[in-house]
Amino acid sequence: MNEELTGHEQPRTRDLVVLLVLCPALLAGCLTAPFLPYDDRVHVAAPVVTGAAPLHQLFLNPFGSIFPLTALTYRLENLVYHELLGINQWAPLARVGNLLLHALAGAALWHICKALRLGRYATVFVTGAFLLHPLACESVCWVSERKNVLAAAFGFGAVAALLTVRWRWRCVAASVLCVLALLSKPSALGLLPVLVALSFRPVLARVMPARDGEELPPTRWWLPVLFVLLAPTLAILTVRASAGQTMPPPGGSVFTALLTDAEIFRRYIQNAVCPAELSAFYEVAPILSPLDARFLANFAVLAALLAFTVGASCRRALSLFCWFWFYSGLGPVMNLIATSLLMQDRYVYLALPAFWVIVALAAEGLWERLRACRQPREGSGRDARCTAGEDAGATTRGRDARATTVCVWSVLVVLAALGAWRSGVWDNAYVLFRDAVRKQPRSVLANLCFGNTLATLADNLEAAPGSQDRLAEIRQHRHGAEYYYQHACVARDFKRLPSPGMPYLNLALVQEKSGQLDDAAATLQTMTTRRFDPPVVLEDAVTAHQRLAAIRLRQDRPSDALTEIDQALVLAPDAAKSWLLAGQIFEALRRPADALTAYGKVKPGTPERAAAAGAIRRLSGPPGR
Repeated sequence: MNEELTGHEQPRTRDLVVLLVLCPALLAGCLTAPFLPYDDRVHVAAPVVTGAAPLHQLFLNPFGSIFPLTALTYRLENLVYHELLGINQWAPLARVGNLLLHALAGAALWHICKALRLGRYATVFVTGAFLLHPLACESVCWVSERKNVLAAAFGFGAVAALLTVRWRWRCVAASVLCVLALLSKPSALGLLPVLVALSFRPVLARVMPARDGEELPPTRWWLPVLFVLLAPTLAILTVRASAGQTMPPPGGSVFTALLTDAEIFRRYIQNAVCPAELSAFYEVAPILSPLDARFLANFAVLAALLAFTVGASCRRALSLFCWFWFYSGLGPVMNLIATSLLMQDRYVYLALPAFWVIVALAAEGLWERLRACRQPREGSGRDARCTAGEDAGATTRGRDARATTVCVWSVLVVLAALGAWRSGVWDNAYVLFRDAVRKQPRSVLANLCFGNTLATLADNLEAAPGSQDRLAEIRQHRHGAEYYYQHACVARDFKRLPSPGMPYLNLALVQEKSGQLDDAAATLQTMTTRRFDPPVVLEDAVTAHQRLAAIRLRQDRPSDALTEIDQALVLAPDAAKSWLLAGQIFEALRRPADALTAYGKVKPGTPERAAAAGAIRRLSGPPGR
């Protein structure tokens, strides 16, 4: 099927142009939005982006989840937009950059589909579904996901080079693009098995049938070796940026992670087919046994879907290869080496084109069989049915072509509308995390992030002029933040937090600002006395004791405050804030000599040094002065 395409069935460049014109729908709702959480603090304000640290430090001392090529694009944008043009809020321009890279990935996918002889309508559908589907909004609208669209643009470009470039350096071009994809994001390793498979002539002959008199692109024996050796070596350098962010697999073992991934993969496919419950965060309950009904049901759905789509397709080899691409693309984000995020929309981004090819081939196969049933034919069996469909008369073909055109473009217009609607969620942090907590009310990160957003809103209103007139609104935001922090503390996936002390600290701070000192102290005591798995990180534990000491001091209980600050100093003996609090506590206990000693241990160069120096001058002055 599709080995010989008529002129009407050939993909047309104007179709790609129309898709690229529709593509900006993904930014319709958030183009003017500011930088969102995790954009400013972790990415565009990182030292390597602002110029405070040299770019080569990315290979020696990685910064969060910023990878070399991604950081370079941020650095160039910061240099042009912020430093040269003086634009402080260049988030809209950064999103346009994401969109252009997304469009470039779509253009590469278009050429891949042409090389695979998918035909006009399947090529339009696959490319359009990738470009316009709401699942792409997270990668395009969130500035911090520049790494995702970069990896797709270079990764799909590598696949397209292997399939379409005819000159002898095509293998080098594919290798270079693969390396650039890995320097953008380590999860581009998911495309590596696809490139290796396409480097073998037998695989290439099955998935890309040559027309009469046409030769397949030449292969080189050394290309798979290059991919296997060179690309992972470079990936090791970039994957170091994720060091310290890994956590135990869901359920505690690799086996339970595989069981849990069965549900995650099924949910990815469900979100692709019906994008009604997309969220910035997802709650995933681990599956601990292969006899669990959840695993059996999800595995049955995945197996049935694979069998149905391959059986319905008239190009079964290509359908099987695309299933291989789909699961290979998800391989690096399987939770065998897990982080706090078990499932995200962006994780399926590199695998999604393969799924749309599978859908297109299955739909095309079913349509050919249905059309064959309406035509007189000789013989029987699958090959005869496919041949009968291809031998239909010109009138029937024209009518079917018009129907197919209307159907495909109707689906794509609906996807574009859904993408435009979904993009509105990224308009600001409040809308984004409110949507997440509504879609996934049991997600610890959804509750924590929405609580942080409400607490920040309250603080901003309190600091703004005329705050006395908005006390009710401030109290309402803080009450809401307290509510969501409490839900975060009891969420089922609470163990997925990098530090379990985070929601407790934030909850205590909101309670303290609301005047609930006893509640804040009780929250902090729970955090400091309860055993968590994973344990509370050292910095959060020290902060908890410091704030509990400050609350006890405000409650006129200096002895209890001294006990807490002693605990903080045991954990971090050089903490300047702890020594400053210790001096204040000793003053409350009327022990000026000990207070002077404590103030003297506040290190120079710290923010607390000025207050400590003032206290030393005050205590060292003449009595009564």
